[in-house]
Amino acid sequence: MTLQGPRYLSLCDRVVLVEWRLSGQIDGANSLTGTFGEVIAPLSALKLLDETGNTRIVWALPRPTEDVAVFLLAVGGGVSTAAEYSAGETPAVASDIFDGLTPASRISLSSAILGSWTSLFKLQTNASFVRTVRALFKAPPAPKTGIQAMFSSGVGCFVEIAAPQELGELKTSHLVYADRIAPMKLQAMSVRGADRGAGVRRFFCQLPESPQPALVIIKCESGLLVREWPRTDKSPRIEDWWRSTGMRDVGLREECLNLLNRSGAVGLASSVEFQLRAPIKQSAVVGSTDLPSARIELALTGSKGMLVGGWFRDPSNFVGGFDILDHNDNAVSFDAERVDFAGKVPGPNNGAFEASGFVAFVPGIVGPLQQPRFLLRLRSGVRHLLVPPVQPIDWPAARAAALRAVPPQALTDAVIGNCLAPTLGDYQSAARQSIGAPTVKQIGTPLENPLVSIIIPLYKVLDFLPFQIAAFASDPQILFRCEVIYVLDSPEQAGAVEHLLTGLHLVYGIPITLAVMSRNGGYSFANNRAANLARSPILALLNSDVIPLKSGWVGALEQRLGSEMVGAVGPKLLFEDDSIQHAGLFFAPDHRGRWLNQHYFKGMPRHYRPATIERSVPGITGACMVLKRGLFEKVGGFTEDYVIGDYEDSDLCLKIRAEGRDIVYVPDAELYHLERRSMNQNADYTRGAASQYNSWLHQQRWGGAMSHLMAEYAAIAAPAMRSVA
Repeated sequence: MTLQGPRYLSLCDRVVLVEWRLSGQIDGANSLTGTFGEVIAPLSALKLLDETGNTRIVWALPRPTEDVAVFLLAVGGGVSTAAEYSAGETPAVASDIFDGLTPASRISLSSAILGSWTSLFKLQTNASFVRTVRALFKAPPAPKTGIQAMFSSGVGCFVEIAAPQELGELKTSHLVYADRIAPMKLQAMSVRGADRGAGVRRFFCQLPESPQPALVIIKCESGLLVREWPRTDKSPRIEDWWRSTGMRDVGLREECLNLLNRSGAVGLASSVEFQLRAPIKQSAVVGSTDLPSARIELALTGSKGMLVGGWFRDPSNFVGGFDILDHNDNAVSFDAERVDFAGKVPGPNNGAFEASGFVAFVPGIVGPLQQPRFLLRLRSGVRHLLVPPVQPIDWPAARAAALRAVPPQALTDAVIGNCLAPTLGDYQSAARQSIGAPTVKQIGTPLENPLVSIIIPLYKVLDFLPFQIAAFASDPQILFRCEVIYVLDSPEQAGAVEHLLTGLHLVYGIPITLAVMSRNGGYSFANNRAANLARSPILALLNSDVIPLKSGWVGALEQRLGSEMVGAVGPKLLFEDDSIQHAGLFFAPDHRGRWLNQHYFKGMPRHYRPATIERSVPGITGACMVLKRGLFEKVGGFTEDYVIGDYEDSDLCLKIRAEGRDIVYVPDAELYHLERRSMNQNADYTRGAASQYNSWLHQQRWGGAMSHLMAEYAAIAAPAMRSVA
């Protein structure tokens, strides 16, 4: 049965191996005990096969403390065999321990030495063990079989290694330094067509900070790959590498970018910077009167997929569809997701051609990838490359591009829900993460213990500030009981606004808090951040284009909050001609069945009798809303998913109603509202896509609640809807 041994080999100064070579294949359990039956622990045993069909059993155990010891070995449940250990007759393990083993057994033994035994006996920094490993695993001579650094980034290095393709899939990898062994975070990249004949494998590795040389041992599916790792502190930058390749293999570039994108914030920053520094060439299809033309203009990647937009002309019905290329140059059709709509593109002599615009949301393609590649697929089988311009990286610019992707007349619920919603949701999430607390400037000495905090967002339009502050200053309730907080949502105006407010404070004596947002996030963000600064228990949310008619309006509204059942109150708002703009808000379905916000008695005379009655209403406008700060915080303030500004006020009202609180319209408080003056300054809003998206989102969240609520208010809403019509 025994072919050789058992024999003892020194793995290092702390561990010895017992190797027993046996004829045939051995089944059953193996054991290693002392002469008195004590189990030797910790130990690790391997059952290995050689190429002749025989078996080798290898045990690893702590080096005995005695110079001479006897151990009992048993294999396959058989009779124990005594094997004497002598410290002076234990040679060092050598590479011949691998001789004759099958490839799978060589891998198993290598894995035990580098993995399980290293961990079990805590040998990572054992000097004699490191010397043994370096003696057992030798790299072939460089440079032809060495490791070539493609480029390095802040998170790791991309390398090329000469390696037989038949080694198969990567399993584990280790770095063997002069003084330690460490696992290596190595990620295999795709084997590209040209690499197979050249015997090239590429890997992405996140290395320790130290650039010292090391031995790299890579365990693959069918064998080991051993290479010398050179110093890595002089690796090329990614843009230098890309230029040195002749900028030809865009698929390899995309794979590198995908790996960087998934390696944390530093890798993400490296990826985006590279794409901006070294963009690929744009490509479109230029046709003629009879031949097709096409262009991809939008390709925004997010957490769930990519929003694609563009146009094509197909005067002779040649177009078969569109594909997107992955990093292996595989073409994936997105025709099933594509929505086409009628449009026009510029033509010669300031003219225009009829064309088909399109938009699609392609799931599963994530980025950021600033220039993905596409194909225009013709019915003839010919394919043309389409490459968009570099896409915007800043979320406001990217959000604006998404809002321009589809003309308002083509924005169906399906297009909004299937195409725009995932992308816009990502950008609103990015806004929440990037917009922090505002910078606060105090103008004048603030009041102690104010009763009400008046919060007014500012965006672009400053025309009404002098009139609004003059009205505040002439109202004793505001002058002596309220703090005034302006929150500026266009930070580029910070200097001008501070100068203007300081001058108005010097004229009227009213103290003002100016909160400057770091960037424009929209109505919800501005109000929520300013509410965090409020020092009073009552919030009065006001638009910058709302001017009080007379004093006392704050008190008239604040008093109605005395009842615990009342969650929010709102006043009568008037247009400049004294007609009614708002006497409470209600919901009514449009021709699509989507519930929209409407205002009671809009356009009726100021003293229209039904508008003079204080009453419960479904909701009130955010142009002037008074509520307790505690309730505002309990419901989470304004929902920040809506784009730029619309429907946040009705959303807040519905959240308040979900808490079981009522909403009251108070006609005794009257203010002018010069409606949507600041909103009209925002081009992304006035194009219509943001409003329709917000309406759709509002419907998704509150459609059932609005239907139920309006059934209760039907008697009041009916005449109001007739007056609107």
